[in-house]
Formats: sequence, structure tokens, C-alpha cells
Amino acid sequence: MPSLITGPSLWSAVANVAAFRRDPLSLMDRMAVQYGPVVKVPFAWLTRYLVNDPAMARQILQLPHTAANKDTRSVRLLRYCAAESVLTANGESWFHRRRLVQPAFHHRRMEALPALMAELCGQMLVQWRTQPHIEAHDEMTRLTFTFICRVLFADAPLSAAADMQSPVTLVLATLWKAVLSPLQTPLWSLTRSRRRFDAALAGIDAFIHDQIRRRRESGGDGHGDLLQMLLDSRDADTGEAMSDEQVRNECITMLIAGHETTANALTWALLLLAEHPHELSLLREEVNSVLGERSPGLEDLARLPRTRAVFMEAMRLYPPIWLMERNLDVPMDSSGISLPAGAQLLISPWVLHRLPEYWIEPERFNPSRFLTPGAEDNPAFLPFGTGPRVCIGRHLAIWEGIVFLAMIVRRASLERVDQVRVPVEPGISLRPGREIILRV
Repeated sequence: MPSLITGPSLWSAVANVAAFRRDPLSLMDRMAVQYGPVVKVPFAWLTRYLVNDPAMARQILQLPHTAANKDTRSVRLLRYCAAESVLTANGESWFHRRRLVQPAFHHRRMEALPALMAELCGQMLVQWRTQPHIEAHDEMTRLTFTFICRVLFADAPLSAAADMQSPVTLVLATLWKAVLSPLQTPLWSLTRSRRRFDAALAGIDAFIHDQIRRRRESGGDGHGDLLQMLLDSRDADTGEAMSDEQVRNECITMLIAGHETTANALTWALLLLAEHPHELSLLREEVNSVLGERSPGLEDLARLPRTRAVFMEAMRLYPPIWLMERNLDVPMDSSGISLPAGAQLLISPWVLHRLPEYWIEPERFNPSRFLTPGAEDNPAFLPFGTGPRVCIGRHLAIWEGIVFLAMIVRRASLERVDQVRVPVEPGISLRPGREIILRV
């Protein structure tokens, strides 16, 4: 007999919306402790199911595209900027786009990227020599944004690409404000914000379309960046190429999804290392032993297990993607619990990554837990999701984490200037809620 799903009463529907807007992480933590593996949560006129059981969460994320979809409110809002892309599409449209985009992230095509990461990080470290302090989030955001721009648009002027960082940040902030709004069409109701949003998006569009036009006119010879790979991609069945608008949609998706998440993960990692000098010392020992004075190459990534473990532990404690949504197209039974077709599901890595049944001392920063073989296969560890819609750029993000951390700790000692608690600020990605000033 299926287990009964419990949760707060319908009378809490309005209060839950207010609590989610104010502090969604605390709300989900409280729901998980109070109601268990699956919680039926009323939000205004909607009902959603918060899934806190790792096995069930994985089963949901591994459902085929014919059984579950991402036509959720937040994804519909993302379509304001990304339109139909591998991030926002559903059903056969998503399956078609995934097949077109996937080859751009093939391992062999990305094997030269660690050298680019080392080059950009080295330039940043030279600038740090003249700065007694840095703001960690600004530095990591600038670094990862510059990197994704170079990966996407290899021949674009760096100054023009850098000019896109502020508009992209504004677009993401406006979208998150819209997600939190109880209105169904919040972007249209935010008059001043909508004008700024439209202006920022128009600037990004102009930049991307200019890059596409220039590349088509040049014929693309000698370019191995992601833009050229998207232009060269062909449908396996029809041989059809992507239109300029389809290429634009994938490019803007990579811009918004390919830098902020990694920047936030690196920021949390630097903060944790600054707060745990012993872990910083162990990490530096590994990097010096493996690399010496040379820059890391692709072959070194597997030889830096502690560096990888630090990055993974930072993502466990502060998962950049802290909330995943799915809608069921078919009924589902799992672990004795039945969910109806049409159910709107929430899965929070923030909650799963702190379950004491799956993690020893879950609140403690302990990179060594990821040095155990198979540790990343913990069923409660979902920094990139899983299943058919697992993050397409996960390997690239991990490479960035390893290379950037290795380069930084080899050249710089980082200490906190103050000991004020850094609040966690959920947005499109999980970011620090105040500046993190570090002494270099």
C-alpha cells in the first residue's frame, strides 16, 4: 500500500510563498526535518512536492524526456532570454537540441582548454600582486566569464566580451526577481526593471549575432571554439544545420549557465580554504608536488585528487544549482510512495547534501571525504543533476575548478580580513550574500 504523503496544511499556502521568498533554504530544511522524504507543500494556488529521498530524487531525474519535463515556471522565465535551447526546451525539441549541442562538449574537443584556463588565471594572479586585498566573488566571476567568452568566441576582442558581463549579471538578477514574484507574468509588471532587462538583452543579442555573422562571412577556417562547433553541427538524421537564431539561443545559454555557477563554486572554495589553513596547506603540497613550476595540462587533472576533492566538497556544502524542478507526465511509484501525473516536483541538492544519514558531519568542511574511491557516487550527491538532462558542461566546470584552484593556491596565500559570517543568497545560482574580502 502506498505511503501517505504529508505536509503543511492548505492554510499555510500564502505563508509558504512568503517564507520561500525570504529564505528558501531554511524553508526546505525545515520541511525535510518535519515531514520526511516527500513533502506536499502548498504554494499559493499551486501544490508542489519536495523530494528529500536521494534514491527517489535520482529516479525522477533519470526519467526519460517522454515521462518528465522541465516546463516549469522558472524555465518559462528563462525563455525570455534563452528562448528554446538545450536548457529550456522539452520533449522531442529538447532531444533534438541535445544531440546537436552534445558534440561541442566532446572530451577530445576540449583537451586544449586547461592551457587557456592556466593562461587566464596567470594573468589574474599577476594583477593580484599589486593588490593587498581581493573581493573573491568579483574576481572569480570575472575569471570564469572571461574564460567562457574565450571558449565560445575565440576571436572576439576581450574588451567587447568583458562588456557583456554586466548585462548578463543584470539579466540573471531580473529573472530571479521574477521567479520570486507571486505574479504569473512578473517581468511585464516590473516596468523599470523590464526596460533595463530588455536593454541588457538587446546588447547581448547584438554581440552574439555579430559574432555569428562574422564567423559565417569568414568561413570559420581555423576556429575550434564552441561557436564554430555549433555552426558545424549537423542533425544525425537530416543533416540539417542550426539556424542563426538556434545558435544564438545556445550561445546565450552557455553565457548565463556557463560562468555564474562555476564562479560561485570557486568563491565558496576560496572562502573555505581561507577559513581552514590546514586544508589550504595540504592542497598546496599536492599542487607543488605534481606541477612544480609548470602550468597544469589535461594529463594532470587526474593527478590532483585533493584539488578535485576540495572543489567537490565546496559544491557539496554550497551547491551552485540548489534547486531542480520536474513535472511528471506519467504517474510514478518509488520507495512505496505514489506521485500522480502532473505533479510538480522540487529536488534540492542543498537539502540532500546535508542529510546526516548519508554524510558524516555534514556541516563540516572535509575534502578528505571525496578522496575515498566512489565518494562522488554517493546517492545524495547531485551537484550537476543526473539522467538525460545532466549538466552538459559538468566536465568543463570540474576542469575549471581543478585548474583555477591549483593555480591560485600555488601562488597565493589567502586569509579572511574579517570573521563576519557570510550569508548564503539563493538566486539562479547559490552565491554569497555579502562581499568576501581576502588578504592576498
